[in-house]
Amino acid sequence: MARLPPDTGELRGDVLALLRRMNRDLGSPRGAMVLVRNELVTRGVASVPDGVLVEIVDEVHLPLGAGARRAARRRVTHRDRWTRSGGSGSMERMTTFDAETRRMIDANRANWDARTPIHAASAFYGLDGSRPAAGWFADYEWDDLGPLAGLDLLHLQCHLGTETIALAETGARTVGLDISGASVREARGLAADRGLAIDYVQADVHDAVAALGGRTFDVVYTGKGALCYLPDLDRWAGVVADLLRPCGSLYVVEFHPLLYALGVVPPADGSEELRVRGDFLAGRGAEERDATRTYTDGPALTEATVAYEWRHDVGEVVTALTGAGLGIDRLREDRRLPWPRWSTMVRDADGWFALPADAPLIPLLYALKATKPAR
Repeated sequence: MARLPPDTGELRGDVLALLRRMNRDLGSPRGAMVLVRNELVTRGVASVPDGVLVEIVDEVHLPLGAGARRAARRRVTHRDRWTRSGGSGSMERMTTFDAETRRMIDANRANWDARTPIHAASAFYGLDGSRPAAGWFADYEWDDLGPLAGLDLLHLQCHLGTETIALAETGARTVGLDISGASVREARGLAADRGLAIDYVQADVHDAVAALGGRTFDVVYTGKGALCYLPDLDRWAGVVADLLRPCGSLYVVEFHPLLYALGVVPPADGSEELRVRGDFLAGRGAEERDATRTYTDGPALTEATVAYEWRHDVGEVVTALTGAGLGIDRLREDRRLPWPRWSTMVRDADGWFALPADAPLIPLLYALKATKPAR
């Protein structure tokens, strides 16, 4: 059992709420939490110095509801660094993972820096105007998102900002965030060329709350090859919940786990058959990939050629988001992709691609909308 210091007394309501959110948010500026070596310590924010490390280093079992117990039992491999935000007394979190996970995240950052100029020049992205930004969206995405004009919208893991541009063109006040400095610089230039006032921020998605200065948004958008770079979906879901205003929505459009199992890019032998080559479910940890060539046309990388991915099945995504307090509004599965993964794929009227009519009906992409409660 987690052990309380003898002078703590009964758990105050704000601390109990904090426990339920499992180190994701202070919940109230009147309480803070540290879980260290299976011990729980509570103290007032006034006694918490700037930059205090909050580390979960072992499994804990707390006398809470079933959902909180499940969250408490998971083993976490990161540290949360809390810093005081201005003079408000509120706290913001900066995350440092264990050394090995941080090494893999840094390798991914370097890989995305290296691939950015190749992507910017590729026909795949069509930044020369050959592919409109809206072409990366399925019609149902706009239906699910609803009217965006006048809303504050954040695009996480935005890369070159191609989709960010389409979102900004709706009239939303748009911010893009990406781990790659090279990608952010390219995105800023692309937005400027189109006369769009998009605010781009370079940061690891896990540190988005602090990097954005505590700003919150009506809509958070992410996907199409983003979640595979996240080592801890529970941590990510907590960040998303912190970024959303009450009643705000997250919209994820992501490659289906089945597509990852079949292969997002053709195998080395160029085989076109629908054959499972990788994991469908999460659970094996990081997968080291030779990323010398990316998914676009163009030359091979000459440096930073190793990348790491983590498999996440749909159930894991849903569980992480509900565990962070978000409600799932809808979940779609789509047999189409915004580019032709297989040469036999047929182009639809909206420019997306589907396997031919005689092929199995299988999901290649999914879209999920989740909403933060009013309070």
